[in-house]
Formats: sequence, structure tokens, C-alpha cells
Amino acid sequence: QYGCMGFGDCTAVCPFDALHMKDGLPAVDTAKCTGCGKCKDACPRKIIEIAEKRSAGIFYVACSSLDNALRVREICGVGCIACGICERISPEKFFKVENNLSRRDPSKQGTDAQVDEIRKISGKCPTKVIKSLE
Repeated sequence: QYGCMGFGDCTAVCPFDALHMKDGLPAVDTAKCTGCGKCKDACPRKIIEIAEKRSAGIFYVACSSLDNALRVREICGVGCIACGICERISPEKFFKVENNLSRRDPSKQGTDAQVDEIRKISGKCPTKVIKSLE
């Protein structure tokens, strides 16, 4: 209910050939992506997010499940379990856990120091669900 169905609707509408299916999931070619949002509009589950392109790393939580930790662990070994570690150890509150899901604050990402801090926080995530588009 929260994950990609793997049908490739998003890849079919991309006018820049910036998306392709890899292992049943869409993969973004960041060099080609313009952030037009057509893939986001085409996604039947509405789980694609458009991130602002920055010179420093782009970090995201690679999960969209709002289920509780027990259910997430039953169906997905790498989903967010809303443990809150990312929120607790982040002095600048880069992450916030709401409705059983951690989300990053995109406005607090961009300087080299912030990228380094987020990278450290992502390393503490027990399910390694915090990813980077570096």
C-alpha cells in the first residue's frame, strides 16, 4: 500500500529519459532529471517526491509506510521503524518523526557542515533507510 508497484508509469512519462526501472524500482539519473514533476504526477501511489537540486548531498528517507514498527518489520526489512534516533541525535532537527515515519526537513540541508552532520545521522539509522543521492 505504501511502496512502488513497479509498473514504470513514472518512467514512461519522463520526457528527459531520466528514470529507468532497476530491480523493479525507478532509478533517477540526476544528470538528466530537471525536476519537472511529471513522474510525481504519474505515480499511482503518490510516493515520488521532487528534491531541490543542490551542490551538496541530497538526503531522503527511503520509505513511505505509515505502519507501526512491528508491521514494517513484518513486510519490509529496510523500512522506517519510527525509532526516532535520527530526530533525537540531530542538533539542528534535520529529521522529524510523525505518523510512524521519519522525514527530513529540506530547508536544513545545503552547507557542507550540514551534509556532514546528516551523513553521520544516517549512519546511526538501524534500518539504513536514510539514503543519499550523492
